[in-house]
Amino acid sequence: MTVEVFDPAPIYVIAGTGPYAVPHPYAAGAIRVSVVTEREVIQLDQDDFTITPEASFVFGDVFLSAPAAALHAGQSLLIERETQDEQGWAGLLGERERGLERQLDQLTMANQELRRRLATSLRSIAAINPVIPANGRALIWENDQLVPGPSAAAIAEAEGILTGVTSPPYAPFETRAQAMATVVPDRIGYIVVGGLPFAATTDADHAALTTAGGRMWTPAGVWTPAHFDSFEDFIAKSGVAAVAELDKAEVVRSAQVTGFGPGQKLVGVGADKSIIRRNFSRGSLINVDGQAGMRIEGLTLDMGTGAEGGHAIRNLGDYSIVRDLIVRGYFHPTGGAGGTGVLAAGTAEIPVRGVRISDLILSGAINPNALETFGWIFSDVWHGFAHHIYSENALGDVTAMAHELKNDARWNNLHALTAFNSIYGLGFGQTTVGINGAKYNVALGLLAHACDRGFSASEGARNLIIGLIHDPTDGPGRIAPAAVELRNSSERNIAESIMSLGGSNSRGALIDSSFGNFVSLYMMGNGAAKVADITGATAIRNVIEVRHPGGSNSVRDRVTDTSGASRRSGNANVVYCPATGERIGSISGTFHDVLSASGDLGIQWNPAHYWRYEADTRTIHALGTDGSLGNIAGITHATPDTEERGSIWHQLGATPAGDFWAVRGWGKGTTFAFLADAFQPATTYSEALDLGSSQGRWRAVYTTLVDYGGGVRDMVGNGAPEGVVPGGKSSTYRRRDGAAGSCFYVKESGTGTTGWIAK
Repeated sequence: MTVEVFDPAPIYVIAGTGPYAVPHPYAAGAIRVSVVTEREVIQLDQDDFTITPEASFVFGDVFLSAPAAALHAGQSLLIERETQDEQGWAGLLGERERGLERQLDQLTMANQELRRRLATSLRSIAAINPVIPANGRALIWENDQLVPGPSAAAIAEAEGILTGVTSPPYAPFETRAQAMATVVPDRIGYIVVGGLPFAATTDADHAALTTAGGRMWTPAGVWTPAHFDSFEDFIAKSGVAAVAELDKAEVVRSAQVTGFGPGQKLVGVGADKSIIRRNFSRGSLINVDGQAGMRIEGLTLDMGTGAEGGHAIRNLGDYSIVRDLIVRGYFHPTGGAGGTGVLAAGTAEIPVRGVRISDLILSGAINPNALETFGWIFSDVWHGFAHHIYSENALGDVTAMAHELKNDARWNNLHALTAFNSIYGLGFGQTTVGINGAKYNVALGLLAHACDRGFSASEGARNLIIGLIHDPTDGPGRIAPAAVELRNSSERNIAESIMSLGGSNSRGALIDSSFGNFVSLYMMGNGAAKVADITGATAIRNVIEVRHPGGSNSVRDRVTDTSGASRRSGNANVVYCPATGERIGSISGTFHDVLSASGDLGIQWNPAHYWRYEADTRTIHALGTDGSLGNIAGITHATPDTEERGSIWHQLGATPAGDFWAVRGWGKGTTFAFLADAFQPATTYSEALDLGSSQGRWRAVYTTLVDYGGGVRDMVGNGAPEGVVPGGKSSTYRRRDGAAGSCFYVKESGTGTTGWIAK
């Protein structure tokens, strides 16, 4: 490429993620981005910014990450080009090219040496004018330029004045008491006490030390408890600290910890060592007030016995991090406020984004006056993380939840959550029913022990819950137990691999006025526990799979569906258990097994054919047995109040010739039998049966003998019957080859073959 005149990027004020223009060409990896504070230039990590495009012959743009933009908002952004000093051209075609190669190598090495020397020099972040030397004068900064300052004589005179000061030295002071007894001149703006730096301030709210004469001093740089006279004073004023490192101590707070700025920290040395205890009755202990990038960790927060509630941590802002905490003693009393261990709350219009909470132990107060208690809440939070959290004693009102996503919480990732002794383990709730509901969230690996309900969603949509063990034993007992509850128009949620350990009063799934949801259950508790309770006119198209029925051999009688939705329609609520072979309901309205299409795909099935077995050729439904004598295979029609109303079956004989078909029905036992050589009324039914009726006649009967019993028969044959054809008295005989007077015979007397008279 050709290189134009170098026009460096200006120094920008950070206001958002960008873009911040790079107005010159650059190679890949050559852009360095830094933040300029009052005291230093901080180079940003590669994760804190991106450059688009990666390399350019003309210009590009720098984009800050959202956390970096929030952390450094209002500070100066310095974009510099630092191209690598490399020479990669090799002369391969003769001495002339090799000479050029050596010359390029020397130029590159000289440039590398120059860059090294410049890196060790005193330099500015922006171009400065040449300095005009002035004999005997020091250089000072004035209007962002270096100019001649005080003369050596003036400096010597000032040193002489200071030498005459009789009070103890102002910098450094060995002890805090020494500093407090000293009058520090107004011209001094910086002191060191016991190795700790202090800067002069006029803000009493931030003052850590007051010297004789009333001058106030605040920690310079990192704030520590050692800067303050007491640990409580440190806690009270460190809300505006860049870093608060809490040493091993227990602090009693009589007022809320607040006043944080973006990106600040409240960090202890461990939840077992750094304790902040509330000693006031109403309000939150720590109020972040929505500040972005806040970090709170390594603490125990003890809410004490406040009678009017309050949150332990309130109003986390974008990209805040809370971890390694023990929070205890919080609850929400009747008429009070708060009642949550950790709360992040945005609005439907402006959600809080990217909050991360982890490694928490949240223990609500066991208080009979509790209206409702929550472990943690993400309300209108997007893209948050909550994991490895133990939460207990979410008690009081029936809405109390150990873990909760609330209102329009979206795209949050939850895992490794445990709830104990709570009304709800994990809940997706709302401030107002009918407005908003958690969407597109995933929760993986949940334990709800001694909880009335494991997971609940109110107006939740398209959430994914994978892996829940729910055991309501010894729980609060405020509401009937259920492993999964979907209510108030919750739609298209998936609750997969749910283990229910509930007893006879428990339910695997409770679906109330919700639609299109899927729940997969393992019923591993009491065999009498309900599989599902489906209610509400808008409860439609829900599917419940029972992967294991537990101690019961059937799920049919453990399903209650009062929704009114037909089980044979597109609104059906379907329950099925492969292990018990039960299928309750079908959204298609049929059970249709297809081995191959039976014909044109446009075929119209009879809508009354609910069980269909389809193939393109043989469509016999085979019923098999082990082949033992007397084995039966067939079809039975039964109604709920009778064992059997009718059936048709095939029964095995001693040989295939001894097999027969039989029909049972009409309340008469076995009625017909199809033998190898006869079709007859079964021997178990002795009454005579009609063949046809006065209204339902056979059109033609083809036969050679009709036997009326007692030897009386109607017969037909060739030749005269006398002495040939046996029959009882009143039998008749029709002669096929007879003539006039010899076509019809009646047996009027005798036995055996005699007594036939021609008519």
